[in-house]
Amino acid sequence: KAKVSRSSAMDIVISCTGRRSLWAELPEVIDSGILRTISPETKKLQEAMFEVISSEASYLKSLNILISHFVQSCQFSGDTSVLNKRDQRILFSEVISVRACSERFLADLESRWQESVVLSDINDIIMTHARTNFHVYVKYCSNQVYQDRYTISPMIGQYSYHYHLSMDRTLKRL
Repeated sequence: KAKVSRSSAMDIVISCTGRRSLWAELPEVIDSGILRTISPETKKLQEAMFEVISSEASYLKSLNILISHFVQSCQFSGDTSVLNKRDQRILFSEVISVRACSERFLADLESRWQESVVLSDINDIIMTHARTNFHVYVKYCSNQVYQDRYTISPMIGQYSYHYHLSMDRTLKRL
């Protein structure tokens, strides 16, 4: 039997206009006819597991935008940055590692989603990643207090970057 390819979680999140899809609203789920045969409790469980997948995809999408628009921007990184190296470290500390962790986590969740329109338990994936990969979040979050204290608004006004940010369509969709 050939394996059916389902919409990827990233495709579902990226194609969404304002809100994420519910599991029961996905064409794959509707077309399968499974909604006529499962209990309300099973549907709730499916929605909850799919929420984990779609939330991680949304988070990864935001990380990708953070990196492409800020971390890799010459206005905020590198020799021509409005930020000095210390400020760059404070603002963007560990974000590349966090994205790599998110990519691994989503890949495993995505693999489970591709197995069947009815998700099997994802607790094993969450537990494995919590034990082996989520340590990067501890380091990332420990720097949050410094990021919260830091503000770049005076520099943004000085270099008129605020206008660019307010007009950027990608950032408006976050």
